[in-house]
Amino acid sequence: MRTLSVSLLAALLPCAAAASTTYPVDAGRGLVTVYEPSTVPAIDPKPLIVLLHGLGSNGVAQDEYMGFSDLVDDEGFVFAAPNAVPDFLGWRTWNATNACCGVQLHDDAGYLNNLLDVIEASSTIDPQRVYLVGHSNGGFMSYRMACDFSGRIAAIASFAGSTWYQPADCAASEPVHILQIHGTADGVVPFDGQCFAGDCYPGAIGTVYRWAAVNQCGGPVTPGPALDLLDEPVGAETTTRSLDNCAAGGSVSLWTNARGHMPELTSNFAPRVIEYLYAHPKP
Repeated sequence: MRTLSVSLLAALLPCAAAASTTYPVDAGRGLVTVYEPSTVPAIDPKPLIVLLHGLGSNGVAQDEYMGFSDLVDDEGFVFAAPNAVPDFLGWRTWNATNACCGVQLHDDAGYLNNLLDVIEASSTIDPQRVYLVGHSNGGFMSYRMACDFSGRIAAIASFAGSTWYQPADCAASEPVHILQIHGTADGVVPFDGQCFAGDCYPGAIGTVYRWAAVNQCGGPVTPGPALDLLDEPVGAETTTRSLDNCAAGGSVSLWTNARGHMPELTSNFAPRVIEYLYAHPKP
């Protein structure tokens, strides 16, 4: 019997999917794993997506919930999910706004800005496509970064987060594309906003309208397609609306559904968020 040649044998075997590579970086608080796509040449500029976890969670758990690292190769982006510093109870919290969360005194905005510097020095990043995604306290922190570093953040996607209550507290000097995702039945970060001991945050609609002012948006509000992002109810449960008549580099979008703070997500969630981010680079 003739033996199969190596090349023919390779052709008959199932092809293994390309796997992203990882490397550690340290921006001053210990190692953070960075995912690099194997599908894009190292010298080619790539989008960067940084995922910020909710209160008491961590980067690994947040990514397991949302599934962004699984798409690094398919979508061709660099990815990281850093950890906040634990508070006195051991809960990791981002020092985002006076209303959320905890009593942390750490300069988390400065740390994350330094992390962006370190990743950009280690990978070839497209400076027009630096994005943040955050859930809950991480959503608040995404808004804080958009306020403090609007010159480098192209877009954020905040899932159940909020921005500063007082517009004057947001130091944004240029527009940033804003996506707010929020369930109307959210009992942790209520859709209509909340106050604790005089520290308030605006609801989902108040948040996008504050950013509509920052982004110099005019009407009309444009309805978009319904999206299937959640396991239940079955079907396209999430409505989408946007204000796109804004200054260059700015827009606001609101995706809403009737669910709570941490619903079960479908495999559509991360791809749809990435699709939004990719459509909203810096000008």
